[in-house]
Amino acid sequence: MGSCRLGLAIVVCVGGIARLFAAATTLTIAVDGVVYVRQARLLDAGHLKQALAIPYHIGYAACVCATHKLLLLSSTPEGWELAGQVVSLVAGFVTIFVLWKITEEVFGEKVGFWVGLAAALNVQLVRFSAQVRSEALFFLLLCGALLFAIRFLKGQTVWNAAMCGLLTVLA
Repeated sequence: MGSCRLGLAIVVCVGGIARLFAAATTLTIAVDGVVYVRQARLLDAGHLKQALAIPYHIGYAACVCATHKLLLLSSTPEGWELAGQVVSLVAGFVTIFVLWKITEEVFGEKVGFWVGLAAALNVQLVRFSAQVRSEALFFLLLCGALLFAIRFLKGQTVWNAAMCGLLTVLA
């Protein structure tokens, strides 16, 4: 158990450093990000109908809006961009742990460590975590649904099936 915790700590630190470095050195907003920020600002202003009219999934924009309010960020474009980046960073960071757990539960601790390390350093996953795009949150929700599905199939409570369904719908 101690080596498992040490391995997890190493993987999480490596993943965190890679994501923070990418966030600090990359252009974080692209076309999709601009649309999500616009959608989040509409939600913040109470214009739900207009926000829903945008053909992008509302979940990421809602998370950006909530993060913007929670962190008391400025209403400048930079403040909204930072809120989106925080959502992506947190989602990408937590995805490492979820991938670790999926692999650990199916294949054991050692394989879990290596898959976690691969996820921590995967260029595309790091990029998703550093940009104002919905992919990091989508991947987290998808991996979370898979984890709950595995637990349900292993004979653990119906609660796991319900969580799998919920996360799948949210993704």
